[in-house]
Amino acid sequence: YASLAISADGGFWVAHDTQVERFSSKGEVLESIEVGSAVTTLAAQTPTRVFAASDSALYRLEKIAPETPDATGAPKWQVKLLWQGSPRSHFTSLAVAENLLMAADAGERKVLALDPESGQVRWESTGESKFVIPSPYFSLSVTPEGTLWIVNPGLHRLESCSLKDGRFVAAWQPPAGTFSGCCNPAVMVALSGDRFATLEKGLFRLRLFAPSGKMLEELAGPTGAEQLVALRIA
Repeated sequence: YASLAISADGGFWVAHDTQVERFSSKGEVLESIEVGSAVTTLAAQTPTRVFAASDSALYRLEKIAPETPDATGAPKWQVKLLWQGSPRSHFTSLAVAENLLMAADAGERKVLALDPESGQVRWESTGESKFVIPSPYFSLSVTPEGTLWIVNPGLHRLESCSLKDGRFVAAWQPPAGTFSGCCNPAVMVALSGDRFATLEKGLFRLRLFAPSGKMLEELAGPTGAEQLVALRIA
């Protein structure tokens, strides 16, 4: 697995296998953290707090001052298990907003919202009727304005849920034929003004859409997008 998350300080986080690494905005490796399980996806809350998921568990990685400082006195990273999923769980996407951690579980076909401190589940969502997930691609993202959007990949559409209680709010259904295959888009990033960047598997293309469903721009075709599909981007 590989995953990438952008940090508020302009840097970014990258996960590969069981390691999570923090990079500066210049691409310099600043820190490396061992999670202990293969990481499927990431979400950064602050430069000193990031959330990671394995197939069936959610973790909080947080920099803390050690009780017994080492020779340099440098703070240490604490890896805390926040939530243990079921044997069917397969976490594929994370987002942090409104003091909630949202996690997309493709195996259980639902989205969980948890308290990032205690790990307590605040609400669950199975979509307007249900999420149709034929393969393990299940993406969610929150706009800068605070709107949660979730891909319903088997139906080739996006659904918005309330951050307060997970209630279904609206659906974004682009024109028929916009997405093809069993389950696209594979990855989605919600942008300001309710625009969406979508990444598809199969055809391997990265596109930008307006709220109306009109495609504004193809950002990358098959050559450039194929390498991105394996990334879980937050």
